[in-house]
Amino acid sequence: MIFLERLYFKLYGLVSGDTILHIDPRAIHTHIIVTLSTSVLMWAYAICAIFTIDSPVPAVVGVACSIAHLLSPFLFRGTGNLLFVTLFMLSAGVIHQGTYSFFTGGFRSPVLIWYGLIPMLAGLIEGYKSLIISCFSVGIIALSFLYLELEGFSFPYLISENGMMVSQALLIFGWIALST
Repeated sequence: MIFLERLYFKLYGLVSGDTILHIDPRAIHTHIIVTLSTSVLMWAYAICAIFTIDSPVPAVVGVACSIAHLLSPFLFRGTGNLLFVTLFMLSAGVIHQGTYSFFTGGFRSPVLIWYGLIPMLAGLIEGYKSLIISCFSVGIIALSFLYLELEGFSFPYLISENGMMVSQALLIFGWIALST
């Protein structure tokens, strides 16, 4: 346990440096913890996409977004802007989830439920600005999926049965883990 604690504080030192003294250290800690905990899920969905979806698009987008998401805390050093770093990290998740959902049934995909987590995480990390921005963003995207569904757009369903089972397990156990 001491090893993990030392490793974490080393990471915090690399991320924070001396350039962001105006940002509350608690916000940086929250961002790092949220990033690390949600990265596990993002990588799991990316790996699931690689092996179970009959299109390379969700896999490529998933891996790219997972990398961007995982590296987002290092943007603190260059920008010192909590709002930007928070929205960057969450945008990677939104793009990943949206792409995965598009190829697994669109509005009917259970993966879209993760959009409900985005504003909550934004509010926890940064506050009202990112909460409002992310709420409107995911709301518009979800409404677009609904509109397309109602207009008869045929979303591709390219995931295998086993892939859908893995996705459902990630959804259930991911919600349990993150809410814990």
